[in-house]
Amino acid sequence: MKKFAIFLILLFCIAGSSKTLIIKGNYIGFSRKKKKKVWKVNIKKNKVEFFLDGKHKATMYIEKGKVIKIEETKRFAGKDRLFVITKPQYIELEMKTQFFPFTFVYNYLQGHSINSKNNRNNFQILEVRKNEKSINNL
Repeated sequence: MKKFAIFLILLFCIAGSSKTLIIKGNYIGFSRKKKKKVWKVNIKKNKVEFFLDGKHKATMYIEKGKVIKIEETKRFAGKDRLFVITKPQYIELEMKTQFFPFTFVYNYLQGHSINSKNNRNNFQILEVRKNEKSINNL
């Protein structure tokens, strides 16, 4: 009985601490036309999941305030494949590309300014939702 109670309390704490961000990204394509994409970002305790058009596109793992791993789903040779980035140099390079809003979300989580002029793709937060589950929903 004690283990079950501890499990419920732990599950409630983990579920109550997650957030969902809706982020709009303005991109300039190769033809110099502006494109708008809306990202759904689920923030959990130590990982951040990125969804575009309802499809899981990437996961960013954060430990002790640093990004330790990025997993991306990319289309390669006609199939969706999972690419994992773990080297710090490659993680830094991937965060600078600004195709995925990795840096934008990371700065949001660290409490840094997200309204930067260096934000090439001009990401904006449209909505912040707190995912709170009550014991009745479990």
